Amino acid sequence: FKKNDSLESNSIIGEGSYFKGEFTLKGTLRVEGCYEGDKLEVDNVIIGQTGKVKSNIKSIAAVIEGIVVGNIEGQAELCLCRQAEYWER
Repeated sequence: FKKNDSLESNSIIGEGSYFKGEFTLKGTLRVEGCYEGDKLEVDNVIIGQTGKVKSNIKSIAAVIEGIVVGNIEGQAELCLCRQAEYWER
């Protein structure tokens, strides 16, 4: 994330929540629950420790702490934290 960007999200898929479909968002999305779909397109995405995403992700910046199954297309920054699990599909 850029120095002036905040890690605050303007949208969240909370722990215990499940969302299936196509998601497009201007801003930052935090995923602590589960998301499954063909496409997740956001400016910034944070996949928290309890987050699970099965989708292709297109973002400017991404921080991955949880599980991602899919391709990640980042335009600026990709941070895979130590506990992250990532599988391309």
